Amino acid sequence: MIPAGFFVVLIDIISASRRCEMQEILTQEVLTSEDIKELILMNDLFMSACLKNPKCVELVLRIILNRKDLHVKEVKTQYNIESMGRSLRLDVLAEDDEGRLYNIEIQRTRKGADVKRGRYHAAHLDCISLRKGESFDKLCENYVIFITEYDVLGGNLPLYTIDRVIKENGRDFNDGSHIIYVNASHRDLGTALGRLMHDFFEPDPNKMYYEELADEAKYLKNLDEGVTVLKGDYQDTFDRGTTYGMKLGLEQGKAEGRIEGRAEGRLQEKESTVINMLKAGELTLEKIVQYSGLALSRVQEIANSMGITIA
Repeated sequence: MIPAGFFVVLIDIISASRRCEMQEILTQEVLTSEDIKELILMNDLFMSACLKNPKCVELVLRIILNRKDLHVKEVKTQYNIESMGRSLRLDVLAEDDEGRLYNIEIQRTRKGADVKRGRYHAAHLDCISLRKGESFDKLCENYVIFITEYDVLGGNLPLYTIDRVIKENGRDFNDGSHIIYVNASHRDLGTALGRLMHDFFEPDPNKMYYEELADEAKYLKNLDEGVTVLKGDYQDTFDRGTTYGMKLGLEQGKAEGRIEGRAEGRLQEKESTVINMLKAGELTLEKIVQYSGLALSRVQEIANSMGITIA
């Protein structure tokens, strides 16, 4: 059993967009049957489990990007990217047969879908797509797609596509980087995207519109093998969170130790200066305090320990 104190660390390191749903999951040892029955694709871990199937990812991307010719070659879920700065875990990372990269993220709070987060995700996709020594023109085209529970950009649109443009003439910059916000609250059943968003909120696979998603949800929710896979995914995420929390705590401890060590070193240096001044016997108590930066009481303690009386 993991000590209860770890949960504080774990909840702190999970992004704000996931805290509410993850806090409940992390405080359980296993997912119950009722938990599994109520899971929807707007739960990022359940979505990641479903979208391990490349056909499901292909369906989602084809609808969002309106590209029927898109073919997914590889999918990774809950994929960690380490960096010199803040690390990143991607809900879904996919690659198509032309080398384009796609990052799909579920965001259930407005804070989790901050506009600068998209920029950070896109930068990490660039980093992993270029090998050491390769020229910049080898950077692949990439898409960061946020599926948000609310209309975080406030334009009352079902979809927002953000590309760089040259402001002076309005021409596309064409750098190959795209950020897309899908407004999941816009569920118009008369459109393919609206039906897709309906399926993302539907816990019953039998009521889903898209066969690929329904079949995968049924497999994960109803079959023994699928439930085992799903519980394994949740446990793996829990374990990785625990490991990361412990690593974060260790790094924080080291940092605090370095700070305390430097402070202790400066204190010892000041005390050594006071000892030398007292030995010289040329300065008043007031001057020693002034030059050393130590408190008067501490200077007196050092003097007393040396058997020196000073005015």
